[in-house]
Amino acid sequence: MTTTRDTTSIRLRGVRRSFASGDPAVGDVLAVDGIDLDVRPGEIVALLGPNGAGKTTTLDMVLGFTQPSDGEIAVLGQDPHEAVLSGRVAAVLQTGGLLRDLTVRESVELIASTHPDPRSVDDVLDQAGLQAIEGQRVQSCSGGEQQRLRFALALLGNPDLLGWTRQLGLTPMRPVEFVAVKAATAMTIAAAPIAIVFGIGALTGASAPLHVWAFSALVLIVGAMTFALYGLGFGLAFRSEAAVSAAGGALVVMSFFGNIFVPLTGWQLTVAKFTPLYGYVSLARRSLTGGHTIDPDTNELIPEPLWQVLLNVGFWAAAFALLTITMVGRSRGRQ
Repeated sequence: MTTTRDTTSIRLRGVRRSFASGDPAVGDVLAVDGIDLDVRPGEIVALLGPNGAGKTTTLDMVLGFTQPSDGEIAVLGQDPHEAVLSGRVAAVLQTGGLLRDLTVRESVELIASTHPDPRSVDDVLDQAGLQAIEGQRVQSCSGGEQQRLRFALALLGNPDLLGWTRQLGLTPMRPVEFVAVKAATAMTIAAAPIAIVFGIGALTGASAPLHVWAFSALVLIVGAMTFALYGLGFGLAFRSEAAVSAAGGALVVMSFFGNIFVPLTGWQLTVAKFTPLYGYVSLARRSLTGGHTIDPDTNELIPEPLWQVLLNVGFWAAAFALLTITMVGRSRGRQ
């Protein structure tokens, strides 16, 4: 293997790696087939692909764990193995490397003692978001917390190059903060089409009192936040492609009880007042209906008290937020 010195952090040229299959009829298995890649200082690069695509094999070669069958690899201008031994390269592996009986802080202090010029233990714990659990034993840490610990250990040598072999959630935000950011993002995204539609309406002659325009926009933005939380919670609760179909099917049922398709009466209207879309739809129509719905059998107007509508909207917004916060916490515990 040839080492190339240049300004790139990682340089791969024509890299191939094959393994013996053990079956003469099959021959060698080609895991990596002619990769050319340059990673420059400051860049963040992700390798994406299905199982067996050669992602882990490529990273193993970059870290010097295995040699390519053909091609050239340079890491920080050196042979990968030499770059790792120099302490300029660190990696967060998927498993292993932790002593279960030590606390989080003891683990970091132990590995720090093996570096000639380690970073501050407190700084590393803070950067990895581990200060709150520094006294906790490794064996009692969740999978996500143990992966954060591996990340902290990788930072100790202040490496020039850092990599990891699987996705790593490193957001320091608590679940509540994470959900709040998602809700704010949904409202921000919703504001753009609302502004466009309102602008087109104004240009084409639509007119209404200013408070009606403002109230309608507010209802739409709040609805975007509420049902963004609904979608996020559903996706976290059901980690499969069926989640989208299930969430969509549930929305159809909610839409029926939200009085979207036909006016409801009797027991159906009573049930509808406890469903997520009822309050949202009632608020959206309030400027036009004056706070009433119609009985399709008698054509009489049925009043909808504003407090009931607001209570419905507030309750379901809080319920979806609580669901999402809970599911985010569980998801991180499984990482």
